Amino acid sequence: MRGGVTYLHERQCSALGVVMSYHFFGYDHEAGSIFDKFWLPETGLLCAVGEVTSENLSDINLYPDKQFSIGDYFITTGDCDELFVYGPFENVEAALNYGVQYLGVVSFRSPPEAM
Repeated sequence: MRGGVTYLHERQCSALGVVMSYHFFGYDHEAGSIFDKFWLPETGLLCAVGEVTSENLSDINLYPDKQFSIGDYFITTGDCDELFVYGPFENVEAALNYGVQYLGVVSFRSPPEAM
């Protein structure tokens, strides 16, 4: 995190030893400018949506109340001190819809494009 901007291609929680790669980030507002495609502001960030892969399967299954499989989708909220995981969702549309319906997401953005 630098200057109110979060670079979240991967979120790492060293306390948990967990690294997750995300496809979408949910916000409580619409994109503010054309520059939003190059960075993800921290302000208004509600959640992150990712896909379970062979690389993160063991990390995501650290949460004992969930059982994920490769190809499932998940949502995380909170920060490394208090990370909440929702899912599994069988496709990305189901995860995005959950974010809108239950977490108050107004818009989703994908990770920043390379400049």
